[in-house]
Amino acid sequence: MNFRLTLAVDPESQRAYRASMSSTSVNVNRVFLFFAGFALGVISGLRSMTALAVVAWGARIGWLDLQSTWLAFLSRVWFVYTITALAVGELIADKLPSIPDRTSPAPLFFRFITGGLAGAAVFVSAHQPLALGLFLGVLGALAGAFEGHRLRRRLTKERGFPDFPIALIEDIAAVGGALLLVSHLY
Repeated sequence: MNFRLTLAVDPESQRAYRASMSSTSVNVNRVFLFFAGFALGVISGLRSMTALAVVAWGARIGWLDLQSTWLAFLSRVWFVYTITALAVGELIADKLPSIPDRTSPAPLFFRFITGGLAGAAVFVSAHQPLALGLFLGVLGALAGAFEGHRLRRRLTKERGFPDFPIALIEDIAAVGGALLLVSHLY
């Protein structure tokens, strides 16, 4: 027997492959999908733009199918590069003492938006209800913002660890976690 595995790496081939599947044949573990929607929200609570940037790259390279949906703009080149630049800027700016707390009203509201969009995107890509993904993403962003703030404060203020290494660990967890989740949805 001869087996041949073909891996399409360009976005057009990935989209053509996904388009050839019917919406009922998308095989996704619903428990993992719920976890991913919430966890991407948590990541947005830690770093507001990281989850959305990884979701945008996932849509761009074909991990997520957002074509023909109102979230298709997430895969557009201009959006992918813009959100990536903003996410990198946030990773750098987070280390500055002048940055407001993530639980302040404006940063928290922005985390709700990005977490909700990330959660909605993974649900739409799996042909599941957008509203459920949006809700889980916002709920995760709320949890990630407050628990991330509490844990970082506890480690730096109460335990005496320096802030910079804790922030770097948080960065690695956010970027690595988002990549792991988005790359393993299907």
